[in-house]
Amino acid sequence: MSLWYWAVHEETNQSLVLLVPLTDVFIKGTLNGSLTKLDVQLSYANLYSDSPIECTFEFPLNEKSTVTHLAA
Repeated sequence: MSLWYWAVHEETNQSLVLLVPLTDVFIKGTLNGSLTKLDVQLSYANLYSDSPIECTFEFPLNEKSTVTHLAA
Protein backbone atom coordinates (compact mmCIF):
# COMPACT_ATOMS: atom_id res chain seq x y z
CA MET A 1 0.00 0.00 0.00
CA SER A 2 1.48 3.25 -0.98
CA LEU A 3 0.26 6.73 -1.65
CA TRP A 4 2.47 8.98 -3.72
CA TYR A 5 2.29 11.99 -5.94
CA TRP A 6 4.34 13.80 -8.53
CA ALA A 7 5.74 17.22 -7.89
CA VAL A 8 8.05 19.53 -9.78
CA HIS A 9 11.02 21.09 -8.00
CA GLU A 10 10.62 24.87 -8.35
CA GLU A 11 14.31 25.68 -8.92
CA THR A 12 15.47 22.73 -11.06
CA ASN A 13 12.14 21.97 -12.80
CA GLN A 14 12.81 18.25 -12.21
CA SER A 15 9.95 15.83 -11.58
CA LEU A 16 9.85 14.25 -8.15
CA VAL A 17 7.83 11.33 -6.79
CA LEU A 18 6.95 11.97 -3.14
CA LEU A 19 5.40 9.59 -0.64
CA VAL A 20 2.50 10.67 1.57
CA PRO A 21 2.93 9.34 5.15
CA LEU A 22 0.47 6.72 6.42
CA THR A 23 -0.71 7.83 9.88
CA ASP A 24 -3.36 5.29 10.91
CA VAL A 25 -4.70 1.84 9.92
CA PHE A 26 -8.01 0.27 10.97
CA ILE A 27 -8.93 -3.24 9.76
CA LYS A 28 -12.15 -5.16 10.51
CA GLY A 29 -12.90 -8.57 9.05
CA THR A 30 -15.82 -11.00 9.11
CA LEU A 31 -15.96 -14.55 7.82
CA ASN A 32 -19.28 -16.07 6.70
CA GLY A 33 -18.81 -19.51 5.15
CA SER A 34 -16.53 -19.07 2.16
CA LEU A 35 -17.16 -15.31 1.96
CA THR A 36 -14.80 -12.92 3.71
CA LYS A 37 -15.61 -9.24 4.17
CA LEU A 38 -12.67 -7.01 4.98
CA ASP A 39 -12.98 -3.30 5.77
CA VAL A 40 -9.73 -1.37 5.62
CA GLN A 41 -9.46 2.28 6.62
CA LEU A 42 -6.18 4.05 5.91
CA SER A 43 -5.39 7.62 6.96
CA TYR A 44 -2.66 9.68 5.35
CA ALA A 45 -1.16 13.08 6.19
CA ASN A 46 -0.74 15.86 3.68
CA LEU A 47 2.47 17.54 4.84
CA TYR A 48 1.65 20.50 2.60
CA SER A 49 -1.79 21.25 4.05
CA ASP A 50 -1.79 24.76 2.55
CA SER A 51 -2.19 23.24 -0.92
CA PRO A 52 -4.12 20.16 -2.11
CA ILE A 53 -2.25 17.36 -3.85
CA GLU A 54 -3.25 15.01 -6.65
CA CYS A 55 -2.06 11.51 -5.86
CA THR A 56 -2.15 7.87 -6.93
CA PHE A 57 -3.22 5.08 -4.57
CA GLU A 58 -2.07 1.49 -5.15
CA PHE A 59 -3.55 -1.41 -3.18
CA PRO A 60 -2.47 -4.92 -4.18
CA LEU A 61 -5.35 -7.40 -4.56
CA ASN A 62 -5.54 -11.08 -5.36
CA GLU A 63 -6.92 -11.71 -8.85
CA LYS A 64 -9.98 -13.40 -7.31
CA SER A 65 -10.80 -10.41 -5.08
CA THR A 66 -13.72 -8.05 -5.65
CA VAL A 67 -13.92 -4.41 -4.58
CA THR A 68 -17.52 -3.49 -3.77
CA HIS A 69 -17.01 -0.05 -2.24
CA LEU A 70 -14.31 2.60 -2.27
CA ALA A 71 -14.50 6.00 -0.60
CA ALA A 72 -11.76 8.60 -0.77
